[in-house]
Amino acid sequence: MQARPLEGIRVVDYSHFLAGPYVGRCLAALGAEVIKVERPGSGDAGRQHATVLDDQQSGYFLQLNMGKRGVSVNMKDARGKEFMRRLCDSADVFVENYRPGALDKLGLGYAELSARNPGLVYCSISAYGHTGPDAHRAGFGLIAEAKSGIMQMVGTPGEPPPLLRISLGDMYTGIHAVAAINAALLGRVKSGRGQHIDMALYDTLVSMHEYAVQCYTLQGVLPAMSQA
Repeated sequence: MQARPLEGIRVVDYSHFLAGPYVGRCLAALGAEVIKVERPGSGDAGRQHATVLDDQQSGYFLQLNMGKRGVSVNMKDARGKEFMRRLCDSADVFVENYRPGALDKLGLGYAELSARNPGLVYCSISAYGHTGPDAHRAGFGLIAEAKSGIMQMVGTPGEPPPLLRISLGDMYTGIHAVAAINAALLGRVKSGRGQHIDMALYDTLVSMHEYAVQCYTLQGVLPAMSQA
C-alpha cells in the first residue's frame, strides 16, 4: 500500500463548525495526525447541527471530523493555555477559524506560537482576512457568498437571489487552505520556517468569477441572472 503524503505531520485543529474542520479532515485523509481541540462541555458547535443518528450524534460533525484524534481543553484555565502552547510546540500545522485577533488574546496568535515554534504553518480562516478594511468584521459563508456577487448570478430576474443549497464558501475556502498548507510545508523544506496563511471566504469566492469581474471592470456590464 502506498504511503500517504502527510504521514508524520502533526496538525492541531482549533477550529469549529465547517471551513476549519473540513481542512483538518482533508489533511487527515492525506495521512496527517490531526488533533481536534474542543471546549469542555458543549464542544464544537457542529456537534449540535443536523443531529440525525439514532444515538443523537451529529452526522454533520462526524463527516467533518473523521480521522481525527480529540481532546478537550479549558482555555479559561492557565493550565489549559499552557497545555495548548506545548501541544503547538510539537505541531507542524495549526488551523483556526476565529475572528481576527481573537486568538491573540488567548496567547495562541501566530506571532506567539511561531516564536516558540518557527517551523509552524499557521492557517487562519475568516470572512474577510486579517488585513484590509473589513478585517474586523465577523461573517460566515452565506454573507461572503452574497457580498462576492455569486448569489446575484443565479435565480430569476426581479426576484431576490436564492440561497445556495450547499456551503460553497466554506468548502471552497477549505480546499484553497489545504492547497496552501501543503505548499507551505513544501516551502518549509527549503527555508526551515513556517508561515502564516490568511484565508478569507470573500477572497476565494471572488476568485471563482471567471468572467463577471472582467465584464464589469472593462465594460461596466453586470452579468444577468441565469434563471437556473
